[in-house]
Amino acid sequence: MDGLIVGAMLAILARQAGGLAQWGRAAMVGGPAAFLLWAYITFACRRIPAARMGGKATAAGVAALPSGLQLHSPLRLLSGAISLTLLVAAFGCLLIVAMSPRLLRGLPAKALAVRPLRWLGRYSYGLYVYHFVVIGLLLAAVHHLGLRPAMRTSLCGTGAFAAAAVALSMAVAFASFHLYEKHFLKLKKYFPESGPRTVVPA
Repeated sequence: MDGLIVGAMLAILARQAGGLAQWGRAAMVGGPAAFLLWAYITFACRRIPAARMGGKATAAGVAALPSGLQLHSPLRLLSGAISLTLLVAAFGCLLIVAMSPRLLRGLPAKALAVRPLRWLGRYSYGLYVYHFVVIGLLLAAVHHLGLRPAMRTSLCGTGAFAAAAVALSMAVAFASFHLYEKHFLKLKKYFPESGPRTVVPA
């Protein structure tokens, strides 16, 4: 939800006079600040104790929960939600800077303009939409095959799961674009973009 809100806000700002470039300097300050706060809260969350019941640790209660579930305190859950919001804001600021040619020059500008990144941008919407579903299905498959302990305790297992999730998400996004999305994009010719209106004084 945070990503949708930030994306909608960026779309609105992009259509204003001056576009996103006018917010570039503010994004250069806000982006690093949001990222540092995200890093601090993320690592601080690890020190927040687990939830307690009746003054006693809930070790027995946690043990009774289904495999893979953990009991967290409300403070830990709130901190996690705030950290995700900050991370989304940081990437939103990064996007604003990337869309500001006056601020992004030299090597960073060339790095963002390389062909692989531009190619990946074509399928980024599909990656955003489908990756969560793909990861959920992969987790279910890993659990069904009894490979979850190996994935959680082995660096190689975690890396293999991440590689499979990226590859499958990319494949689904690629298929979605060519079978579904690009046909709707052709309809843009019927909705020409209108520039900012000019007010003529009376």
